[in-house]
Amino acid sequence: MTALDTAVAYRGFRSHAVLAEAAADLLPKFNLSTKVGFFPGAGGAEHCLDPSRLRQAIEETVRDVGREPDTVLLHNPERSLTGLSPADSLAVLGSACTALAEAAADGLCRAWGVASWDTRPLAMVKVDELPRPDILMVRAGFLVGIDLLDAAAVLRRVWQPGEIWGMSPFGGGNGNVWDDFDPRPFLRPPCGGLSRTQAAFRTAFHLPTASSLAVGTDVPSHLAQLVQALGAEVDTEAVSRYLRALHGHVQS
Repeated sequence: MTALDTAVAYRGFRSHAVLAEAAADLLPKFNLSTKVGFFPGAGGAEHCLDPSRLRQAIEETVRDVGREPDTVLLHNPERSLTGLSPADSLAVLGSACTALAEAAADGLCRAWGVASWDTRPLAMVKVDELPRPDILMVRAGFLVGIDLLDAAAVLRRVWQPGEIWGMSPFGGGNGNVWDDFDPRPFLRPPCGGLSRTQAAFRTAFHLPTASSLAVGTDVPSHLAQLVQALGAEVDTEAVSRYLRALHGHVQS
């Protein structure tokens, strides 16, 4: 494992402190990405894209972790865009992206980007008028609807981020799905006796096409199985047929 992905809001807003305590001397050996956008509130977590609060969160990240993160991502910006007009969405998202771009330029992180759980609101914004992110992180895998995949494709084409990262290929733990659906035909033989879960993970790198995929690390044995699956080759034509079938189902 060479990369770690976390967020300010994880572990009850203690993720950075916990990470620094558990692996302070090892952190320089990892590519570290984190996310800002959620803040402690009276009723739990509140979302905010105010540039000054985002900047403060990044500065606190550097202090809490003990080093500058390699990448800082804007955490689910669509949460603050819901209900806004296109013009207001553009202004709010633009100021937030500018804050992260300036933080990177000032050396508080190496790269910046956007992590979006629901890409549809972002796809309605004229993102080509905004700073271009180094990273766009989106949901990936078979449990992502075609509407979200299409919205991510729009963002990729218009915004032209440097890289696409995927996340949550198992939809937050829907393990029973793989009892009914076998994704192994999406791998080219021989696939080395991989499990359905391993095949789902490997194929998620193509739904959408992503250079990295973030997964949970709570179960080391599960993580080891996923790493083993990286050696399998995906049948990209099968993936294309799957996407065409999803589009046909929506149209009908």
